[in-house]
Amino acid sequence: MVRKGKDRADLPDLRNQWVVDGYSHRELAEIFNQCKICYFYDLYTTYAAYAAACGCIPVLVPLDGVTKEQWVPEEHHRFGLAYGVDDIPHALATRERLMDNLRAVNGKNIDSVQRFVQVARNHFTHDVT
Repeated sequence: MVRKGKDRADLPDLRNQWVVDGYSHRELAEIFNQCKICYFYDLYTTYAAYAAACGCIPVLVPLDGVTKEQWVPEEHHRFGLAYGVDDIPHALATRERLMDNLRAVNGKNIDSVQRFVQVARNHFTHDVT
């Protein structure tokens, strides 16, 4: 996956590679479910976490001179992601923690929508007596 990494100086020749930019979420899920590893040249795409959730190992291709901690200082934002191929053991060891974080975010989103619906109902409910 290239996406916003299209202007990177270290982008290899991709003519004979399967580039998955532009696929729908459903198509990407099918692809990520089939692939063992996907390389990401866009270092800040959420698709890397999506790949990990599908069982694929997302390898974010490091920028020269940028450490993993400089790339993403907060460790919990690196769960399930490999910053280079040498970091694959970290991605595998922390994948379940990524999944826990995704479930927590999903729960917060559901709570937020439920609160919104209740506020909207309260606001638009009229006493018609």
